[in-house]
Amino acid sequence: MGINVKNNKVKIENISINKSVPFRLNVYRILSLILISILLYSLKNDEFWKKPYSPKNFKQVLMFVLIIDIGILFTFFINQNCLDKKAEDSYSKNLVESLSKGEVYLSDVPDTSKLEELENPYDSIERGKLERDKDYIWDFAYYEGKYYSYFGVVPALLLMVPYHLITKKLLSTGLVTLIFSLLSIPVISILTKKVIQKYFKDIPFKFMFFSVLIMIFGTNLIFVNVAPRFYELVTVAGFFFSTFGILLIFDSEKEDGKVSYIKIFFGALSLALAVGCRPTTLFASLIIAPILLKIFIRNLKEKKDRIKTVLVVLIPYLVIGGLLMEYNYIRFGNPFEFGENYQLTLNNMKELSYSRLNILVTGISCVLFGLPTFQATFPFIHLNGNIIDTFGYYYVEDILGGVFFISPIAIFCFGIFWLWKKSQNKDLKIFSTILMTVGLILVLFISLKAGSTGRYLLDFSWMFVLAGILIFLEILNSLKTEEGKMILGKVIGYITVFTVIINVLSGFCVIGGKNSMKNNSPSEYYKVESSVMFLK
Repeated sequence: MGINVKNNKVKIENISINKSVPFRLNVYRILSLILISILLYSLKNDEFWKKPYSPKNFKQVLMFVLIIDIGILFTFFINQNCLDKKAEDSYSKNLVESLSKGEVYLSDVPDTSKLEELENPYDSIERGKLERDKDYIWDFAYYEGKYYSYFGVVPALLLMVPYHLITKKLLSTGLVTLIFSLLSIPVISILTKKVIQKYFKDIPFKFMFFSVLIMIFGTNLIFVNVAPRFYELVTVAGFFFSTFGILLIFDSEKEDGKVSYIKIFFGALSLALAVGCRPTTLFASLIIAPILLKIFIRNLKEKKDRIKTVLVVLIPYLVIGGLLMEYNYIRFGNPFEFGENYQLTLNNMKELSYSRLNILVTGISCVLFGLPTFQATFPFIHLNGNIIDTFGYYYVEDILGGVFFISPIAIFCFGIFWLWKKSQNKDLKIFSTILMTVGLILVLFISLKAGSTGRYLLDFSWMFVLAGILIFLEILNSLKTEEGKMILGKVIGYITVFTVIINVLSGFCVIGGKNSMKNNSPSEYYKVESSVMFLK
């Protein structure tokens, strides 16, 4: 009898036959079971879950902080164990070094002579004659013999360039992606809490708790940290600045009718910076338009306050917008060109038409209704590239499933017509509608111009999720019987559990065929797998 090992990557230290397996405590499993048990016991027995949220209630504050901490720790765990720590890219290196020297084009890049010989370098088929990374840089903009970054410059200017100038070292895109992800978790948690407090002051705390948990785990923040590349970096940075800006402006109105113009100013500044991360985030500014309009109308009688309202909103947009337009003009001779039309990618972006409306069915079905593929082994799901064929080319990559599957609470968005018919809360109806409208605009725009990937969901998924939460809570409030409220309480409980599980599992998937915890931190991956597959 013999053992023949054909894989030269395998290192065998020893072989034992019929040796007893030692008993080992699995820390992941024990901590998870303890936390779940305590939570279930508390939900059933503690009265603070049934009372409205109050910052003076220590237990409520503790649970609110706890779920934020859990979200932060798990996102950190996924990012650090999926991260390829040796990897450098053209964003973290070439762009940062160029900006540090005062240059807007990328330096230390491949020779462009072979690219210049092509009749149309933006045609991926014609460019297929060349070798990627040697003869040209993939997914960067090429214009008049120079390379430029299409991806937003704001994260580089705010964090990566100052760090490079001070230390002469480079910050990795993975680390900066993590920084913006960790900042986003408390922001979306507080935003959810503020929104619920404004529209549902007397709602039991457990519904706020479930809602915040859904927002943390159900908006694709975990998924973008599986492959924290420059694609994900600018997306999560745009997400942070958008939600932070909306939070500040949403919170600028006080209960006594007074307005914090400082919050409006920095909220507008944050929303303007989001555009410098990812241009499509400009649509997010529409969400706060009704709030600003309401403040402006209220100040019509006072000329001083009216002018102040306009200035604190316009100045940040004009300053940041002006700088971005100047940056674009220097690079491409067009203040409105971010480099999209000159990108060396799969599509010929210069000729990609917005008129190909037939692919919208594909895009909508993919990002809203798509289902993952299930499997019997850990992590039980994997990415699904299957799409409805509408007889037109459509780009889809690394997408787990649609918003309505990843976060089923979003299904309550279909109750928007009920909301307008039954609810007496005009502000709630307007806010929910504009969240859904902006989300749908982004779905259509991104589907037409880019396609569908998991990271794109971060642009709009939170809008559908938050709208779904608000409509659910209004339905709950409208019920007259305790039995009906108890049933809906169980529904949101099941939805929360499903949302957390499916999105936690997404952190163990493989993106791009190589980015995963299994490849970059196999020991941690198999520890988690053994914690889950203990009956295997």
